[in-house]
Amino acid sequence: MKAYIIYHQDEAEKNAAFIDMFKKAGIKYNIFFEYISYDTYKNHPLPDFVINRTRDYKVSRWYEDRAVKVFHSSLITRIGNDKYKTISYLKRNLPGKILKTKWCPESRLFTSNELNAFYKEKKLIRDRYIIKSLNGHGGEEVFMVSDIKSQDKALNNLKEKDCIIQEVIDSDSNDIRVYVVGGKIYAAILRHGNNDFRSNFSLGGHVEEYIPDEYQKKYIQNFIDAFGDKELGMVGIDFILDRDNNLVFNELEEMAGSRMLYKCTDKDIVSDYVSWINSFCCTRL
Repeated sequence: MKAYIIYHQDEAEKNAAFIDMFKKAGIKYNIFFEYISYDTYKNHPLPDFVINRTRDYKVSRWYEDRAVKVFHSSLITRIGNDKYKTISYLKRNLPGKILKTKWCPESRLFTSNELNAFYKEKKLIRDRYIIKSLNGHGGEEVFMVSDIKSQDKALNNLKEKDCIIQEVIDSDSNDIRVYVVGGKIYAAILRHGNNDFRSNFSLGGHVEEYIPDEYQKKYIQNFIDAFGDKELGMVGIDFILDRDNNLVFNELEEMAGSRMLYKCTDKDIVSDYVSWINSFCCTRL
């Protein structure tokens, strides 16, 4: 089989080793992976399947319109790169028993125009809250606001972006990244922020393997099923771990990285992902 891995050029350069891992893993299954630039993907012959690592759902849709399987679909790529769309989608698709719990922080969409208005008025939106851009990644566009000064800093950085504001969940800066491969829980990593409310590994957070208990596994599976287990090739689902050890949904990381997993475990997620893709595609053929 011929497969494309599509990246923006600058992202491809940063992830050259990751791309190479796919190429090496594909040898065992006679899958030839080729990197294709986002700027040129329409100019190449159609492959057997595509791994879209651009965060642009239009890339996935372009291949879907030509009956080429894409990981991930335009639906998952779209909602997985818009934090408010993710929550709105889950509200429509999670079981009622989950929706009756504290399954996610109280959230509100704020357009860039609304944020600019508050910035000019010097009016605190609420006593204490988290604000983040809808499509930010790695914690770079996430801010904790507790007063006018911190709000000004946040809004000054985000004033041209549509954002989501959320209540603060007391968690001691702990969250869980659940890796999903082929619609099943693959592994989980506990992240803890170091002198920062954000726990992202890229920002210096401490990471270690986390083993969910049976109750947590069933709880997490509700989210996997809501997204569509057949739609999730390799993603991360992030949960805040509150002080009572409850999991509170944070976001879907459609283009999940794997550095944490290789650091904390002996699992080879790329190899296992390629193995699942091979089985999936052979079943379809």
